[in-house]
Amino acid sequence: MYDLSDAAFRSFIERYFGKPEDNPQLYADRSPITFVDNIKAPLLIWHRGNDSRCPLQPVQKFADRLNVLGKEYEMNVVWDEGHGFQKTENLARQYKSVVEFLDKKLVQPS
Repeated sequence: MYDLSDAAFRSFIERYFGKPEDNPQLYADRSPITFVDNIKAPLLIWHRGNDSRCPLQPVQKFADRLNVLGKEYEMNVVWDEGHGFQKTENLARQYKSVVEFLDKKLVQPS
């Protein structure tokens, strides 16, 4: 994700962690894809298609890995938003989706 992110994000990350080539283990230890094998619960993924800070490509790579491992997930991409929701209708759609996802996935105690 570092290479795909905007300059402001890279500058922030470098200040605190250095460049990935200078500390590859630190970056690997903090990358979600490193731990995808450990996922046991269904995931709901929401991403913005025009996010320059967190581009779609690493999220798609993560989803591809979930597929390979047979993990259960739902992924939604909102193409007309950047980093964070600005449009009320998109935010409402996300909240509704979260409630529906939890209703489907959470089991009532017996």
